[in-house]
Amino acid sequence: MKQALLPFALSLVSLLPFGGKAEAGISLPICGWREYSVEKLSNLFMPGVVIVKTSRGTGSGFVVSSNRDETLIMTNSHVLNHGEVNFSIVWADGTKHRASNVFNGEAYGDPTLDLALLKIKEKKGIPLPLQKKNTSIGSEVIAIGSPKGLRFTVTKGIVSGLRDQGQIVQTDVAINPGNSGGPLLDKSGCVVGINTAGFRDSVGLNFAISAKNIREFIDRYIKQESKIKQLKSHQLIGRQQFPASWNFVKRPPSKEVQPYTIVNFKGSLRQSCRDWKQTFYQQRQAKEQHEDVSKPAMRDYRNGLITFDQVKDYERNTWNRL
Repeated sequence: MKQALLPFALSLVSLLPFGGKAEAGISLPICGWREYSVEKLSNLFMPGVVIVKTSRGTGSGFVVSSNRDETLIMTNSHVLNHGEVNFSIVWADGTKHRASNVFNGEAYGDPTLDLALLKIKEKKGIPLPLQKKNTSIGSEVIAIGSPKGLRFTVTKGIVSGLRDQGQIVQTDVAINPGNSGGPLLDKSGCVVGINTAGFRDSVGLNFAISAKNIREFIDRYIKQESKIKQLKSHQLIGRQQFPASWNFVKRPPSKEVQPYTIVNFKGSLRQSCRDWKQTFYQQRQAKEQHEDVSKPAMRDYRNGLITFDQVKDYERNTWNRL
């Protein structure tokens, strides 16, 4: 038997949402050392697993982070209907929420990044820890999801192999359409992978994207959010963003002065507008003072007493002193 698999993207059939067709500062919990029975694992970690409902079917997902005002849920990118913005999340206790897609791996075009992050604006569920250690072949694992629409089903198996340099976890755990996006847990309750795909017309040949790839995906999201926050903190207030902003003053500034009246948008809009107004007045006052002291030089130039270069030197020196 050949050891090498065909390219992952071509060899596997995604476990699409049931009823669908083929289309395409976070605090993470730490893994514990204690091992649990399947029954105990189900009871402890079921509150961290969700059903993801789209306009074309259902998939699964699990909580990776939860704080006082938002919860992040990991799922597969192919679970989400392309172009759809909001999704319905169903919890094990029957609670429902609306979630938005905040980060999607679809753009990378990499089957090992068939991942997406959903966010709800409320603290809910139990974050599932991501396993940092290398998964061992033969170790026992369980899958939690909603195969064929059967909500919160638990199945058990082992890690059958590691593919693509550990990026893909092969398992014989029974997973079916609707399981996509659900967690593959080891006996300590740590996520070793996210159930993603399986060979067509096969038994026990299923695959999950590894916890390592999930961590890297979350890191990319954190970096993106950091850049967005940085851009927002340096957003400029001026003619382009607020066309009526020149109405703060009776005399609009000249085109030469306008660039100096732009201020950084930090803190509240009201305070930024105050800073802008203060900056404008300071620049206008400085320009008027400059014009007052340069008039005698221009008069001397017109009377032939000094050259134009001397006028420019005089203005430059005067402006620097101001």
